[in-house]
Amino acid sequence: MALIRCSECGRQISHRAECCPQCGAPNGPSRSKRQTGLSPAQRSGCFANLVKWFLGGFGLLVFLGLLSPKDPQRLPQPMPQPQTPQPTPPPKVVIKAPPTLTEVPPQETPRNYTAAFEHLNERLKTIDPDGLLFKSTNLNTQIDEVTFTVFDEFHVVPYQQRLQISQNLWKFWAVDLGTNRARIKVVDLNGNEVGGSRFFSPDVILVSEK
Repeated sequence: MALIRCSECGRQISHRAECCPQCGAPNGPSRSKRQTGLSPAQRSGCFANLVKWFLGGFGLLVFLGLLSPKDPQRLPQPMPQPQTPQPTPPPKVVIKAPPTLTEVPPQETPRNYTAAFEHLNERLKTIDPDGLLFKSTNLNTQIDEVTFTVFDEFHVVPYQQRLQISQNLWKFWAVDLGTNRARIKVVDLNGNEVGGSRFFSPDVILVSEK
């Protein structure tokens, strides 16, 4: 062990001692180490350790980033599937019930039966001015019918003339009454029908041939 002098107090101390046991001053080699810092080997080791820590921290961050939930916007989105067009439903149709119709009989102009009947009798006088063919006339307002009672002389008249007289009487009565539903009936003295309107066709006039 070699002895050296303390740079501060001048006493002899071991060259291996880091400081003087008397005054506490650092020994020469220790002081040079403190002044100069770390050795090149130590500095290289520290740099390597820093690189290791840096790379380790960076790797840890990358690892944590892989485990953390990723942004859904950055994830690859699946391809949209083509949508089959849905058939358009038929429009709803609301069917309304038809309104209740009140049956109202057709309105007709009120007929003046009295005036029409008097006018018919006046026309009858032009056909039979002497009163040899027609005895009387009767009115039935329920069916718009006039009944003509004839004498036996009416049957002596030829068929064609009797038919024409009956047809003219129906036309006079229909015009005066104002409807084509007017009816006539020709009867003998016993009330037997010898001519007049048909049941389903009032304007069709028939008379007996005898």
